[in-house]
Amino acid sequence: MDFIIITDTQEIKTFISEKAQLTDVYRGIQRNFVWKKSSIDGYRESLVKKRVVGSFVIADVSTCLDKAKELNNQSDIKFFEGFLDRGYEFISIDGNNRTQFIVSEYGKYIQDYRSSSSEIRSILNHRIKIDKILYATKRELHETAIDINAQTSWNKQETRNAELGSVSDYIREISDKMEPVSLKIKEINVNRLGDDEMLATFLYYTQTSSFNITPGKLTTMYKNNIELENLRLFEKVLSNWGKIIEFISNINPSNKPNVNKSLACNLFYFLWDVSFKHNFKLNDDMIGEFSQKYIDLENERLKVCMDLDSGINLWYQGNRSTSKNLDKKVKRIIEDFGDYINDYFYKIDSVRNFKVEDKLRKCIETNGEIKRLDGSVVIVTPLDSMNGDIVEGDHDTPISKGGETKPETNLTLLLKEDNRKKGNKILV
Repeated sequence: MDFIIITDTQEIKTFISEKAQLTDVYRGIQRNFVWKKSSIDGYRESLVKKRVVGSFVIADVSTCLDKAKELNNQSDIKFFEGFLDRGYEFISIDGNNRTQFIVSEYGKYIQDYRSSSSEIRSILNHRIKIDKILYATKRELHETAIDINAQTSWNKQETRNAELGSVSDYIREISDKMEPVSLKIKEINVNRLGDDEMLATFLYYTQTSSFNITPGKLTTMYKNNIELENLRLFEKVLSNWGKIIEFISNINPSNKPNVNKSLACNLFYFLWDVSFKHNFKLNDDMIGEFSQKYIDLENERLKVCMDLDSGINLWYQGNRSTSKNLDKKVKRIIEDFGDYINDYFYKIDSVRNFKVEDKLRKCIETNGEIKRLDGSVVIVTPLDSMNGDIVEGDHDTPISKGGETKPETNLTLLLKEDNRKKGNKILV
């Protein structure tokens, strides 16, 4: 079962009924329909004039699944079976915009072909070139897409997106999740994967702490499939970043993106450094107040950095590139926050667990009395208090809410089962 491409021509009406309506887009290679009005009008005109050029490249899912089974490639089997389970027999490798336009524009005439206008019938009878890929692995589909677009207008991020690997998969996953936020940011062209590139830059920063991030470095991260670290913290910081962008965008509501890209990027780098390097955690209850303070300080930076004589604003000039001199920008933002940072963040205690001696001392001080969640009281022995399967040390004020691991002021003994039920609630 060797990889093969079969080239044929087909009338548009046959292509719609036999292939296009059964074709799905794979996010790892192409995005869903992204054409603007000018592209739609131009392609419609080329159909009317019968000047359509270029082929539609599709992969036959059934033969690709056969190849995966032959190779016992479980990942590919799951991948291709997913398309069949959703009712699709083909994957668009190149020409997805054209395919979706043809289906939406002319698919409705298939049933009433004979009653359609002569112009519509002429278009439906026009023959187009189809390249059908058979017996391909998922990797070969990626490589084919890259080869097809090597001499076209793919930008660097679109090329990176077609790299097969864990990094590109992860970027696509978080990009899809964060798209509503990305749409609120100026200068981010979501249709051309500008949001993926921004998030890839964020991810690279968290993995390397590089202060100057170039497209070449991002490409290396994708191709080398580096082992990603600190993803739990990254996703938490990214979630807070998204909430803050949402809040800022609503300060002056607009139907268009209204948050500057430089502001959005600096905000993420600042949040990451404060969390990862300085061990602070943003108080979830203070996100609104923090957002307003961040904007206030940004406005103040723009004011003090304005040279009225020359007309040059140093802060604006320094932010024209959103991926250079990141250390200087973050340092300035942190300095501007000063002591205000304690109003919105709390220091995370690096020591999270009480020592055995702490629990033993507490047990002796309280004569072994432990209050249960239902209000009843049990008595434990000193030996019981030293056994982590029986008794645990509980933070009266949880670490997640700013509590510290200080036995003198923040320790209560709980039975293990009660402590697990309690979670990060504060008991009154």
